[in-house]
Amino acid sequence: MNGEGKKHTLRFDPRTELLLLVLANIVAFTQHSVWVEISWVVFLLLLIVACGCQKSAGKLAIAFGICLALQYYVFPNGPKILASSFTIIVSYARKIFPCLIVGTMVLQKTPVRELMVALRKWHIPQGLIIPLSVT
Repeated sequence: MNGEGKKHTLRFDPRTELLLLVLANIVAFTQHSVWVEISWVVFLLLLIVACGCQKSAGKLAIAFGICLALQYYVFPNGPKILASSFTIIVSYARKIFPCLIVGTMVLQKTPVRELMVALRKWHIPQGLIIPLSVT
């Protein structure tokens, strides 16, 4: 192929992706407003769209929207037994979306070989690199 059919997508170094994953975990599990969380998720969704993962971004955006709708509209206006049973599950599911978004980008766009080379550049022990690469 001559390269004309190739799409121009954003590519990150695997170390940058791993740092984004750590940052996503920090933001996900610290106390902040829902608007900060929504802004962070929108930023990450735009990032994976720029990386060429449009289909995954769409699915994740819909799932995040459903979690928000359940937590802020359905549960407060629905039966109390429904709200008390599922609020915690939906809340935690919503909180891990930034991690899911970055994880999706890492899995779809980073070959294992590149990940292993990047971890070696950080001088991570081989005994840790292999399980991380397999996972």
